[in-house]
Amino acid sequence: MAVALARDIVDGERIISGAHTEISFAAAMLAQKMHTPNIKLQLGGTCFLVNVTDLPVRLPKTSTDYRMLRWAEIAYDHMETFMYFGAPGGRAYYKGGRPETNKYFVGDKFFAGGIQVDGDGNANMIGLKGEGGRRFSFRGPGSIGITDIVTVATPYIFVTHHDRRTLVPKVDYISMHGPNGWRRNKFPGHGPKWIITPRAIFTFDKNGRAQLSGTFVGTTADWVKENTGFAFALDPELSEVADPTAEELSVLRHEIDPAGVLRH
Repeated sequence: MAVALARDIVDGERIISGAHTEISFAAAMLAQKMHTPNIKLQLGGTCFLVNVTDLPVRLPKTSTDYRMLRWAEIAYDHMETFMYFGAPGGRAYYKGGRPETNKYFVGDKFFAGGIQVDGDGNANMIGLKGEGGRRFSFRGPGSIGITDIVTVATPYIFVTHHDRRTLVPKVDYISMHGPNGWRRNKFPGHGPKWIITPRAIFTFDKNGRAQLSGTFVGTTADWVKENTGFAFALDPELSEVADPTAEELSVLRHEIDPAGVLRH
């Protein structure tokens, strides 16, 4: 998952990684070491890093590891991230042509988790509905800062399990809207681009519905259908995601994550 996300990061982008998103943090570090030397990575809504490739702190268990503030270009309160720094040029910002020098800290990519995700790309971090008048049968961590990311150009949804309990017909609560909710609420940006799991990558068709676009090696479309709770079509360009290269694995395992955080 980290390698697949890293390959989709473009040089010069601003990457925002949340409180417990070590997969996307690893992806940003891998991308910067491999092919995007000029990306910037914001962690935990509290610091903005220019160069994450040579941090003395290797991949942490949480991106709110405040030791990394020592190497930050700038540090600021979380609310300033989205409330005080609007996109230059307004909505035109999201159509491309962003100035090379941009003092505004508008994110290009953001990675949101979900304890539930549905086929419309809605993600739920709030909890599961209870029975007998109970509001929750299970309480998640909550939306936290996810509701603030409507200024980010392109979010991604990631889950660490691919099963019918996680990928459901309809989420119980919405922490982050899918593409149609994004449009309906007139948020700037494009809305979610992917749902990525340990077995597959879903993109969204023109109607904002999830479609299977990629499978990781060893996973078939039939397996995905059997283990996914929502119905989906097959992307006409459905393909198998290329295995990590020897170089990608070496950098990831030895330079970024020698402690094996991603394997735990």
